[in-house]
Amino acid sequence: KLWKHIVNNPTKCTIRTTYHKGELLGFSVVENINERNGIIIQRLINYSSEYNGEINFILHYNDCIENKGKFLNIGSARSKEIAISKGKLNPKFLLNIKRIKSNIKLTKQDYKLIKK
Repeated sequence: KLWKHIVNNPTKCTIRTTYHKGELLGFSVVENINERNGIIIQRLINYSSEYNGEINFILHYNDCIENKGKFLNIGSARSKEIAISKGKLNPKFLLNIKRIKSNIKLTKQDYKLIKK
């Protein structure tokens, strides 16, 4: 689904591939929402790279260069390790978003009705 979205929206989605001395470090896909905002919808890192540094930082730096003047949303952190990694990027804003769990439980019949 993600690849289809990227391919079907070439004016919205930017793919940035980063190399160091001819070696692939990783790539990012940024979806441009408007002139001030973008969402980093995918970031893949080549962990087998010989690069001796923080690859995620380099990829983020390149995203910022490519999208100068925009706020880039990198999404939420679902685990402690991801939160630490994203914290290293020195975000300008942190939003505390929590899921509100519904007290209403769906039955199989409800699900089938919604699915139609």
